[in-house]
Amino acid sequence: MSIRHEASILRRHIRTLLTDVLRYSAAELLTPSHPLVLRMEKEDPYRISSEYLLLLRKTLTVQQTQKLVQDIKVWCRNEYGMPEYSKDERLYIKALAESFLNQLKPPTNG
Repeated sequence: MSIRHEASILRRHIRTLLTDVLRYSAAELLTPSHPLVLRMEKEDPYRISSEYLLLLRKTLTVQQTQKLVQDIKVWCRNEYGMPEYSKDERLYIKALAESFLNQLKPPTNG
């Protein structure tokens, strides 16, 4: 039970880090006082919803979305390479980043 609890805490930490990247990048691309940025600051990292990411996608320009996607990819690469993470944690980092990326910029068929 202790190991499971520690894994849960670490996953929450990983998700918080990605949410911070999303929030800081959105604040830079929009403004710190933009309603979406302010709303995100109040959200629990586990409650960042698909609806929020869809609103962000609709609000950002193509160039802004590309910058946000790049920021998330850089974060993922950096976190994935951290030696303190286990294989499972690295898989979680990759899956979480891919989930956010797919909601911000859905894959195209073709």
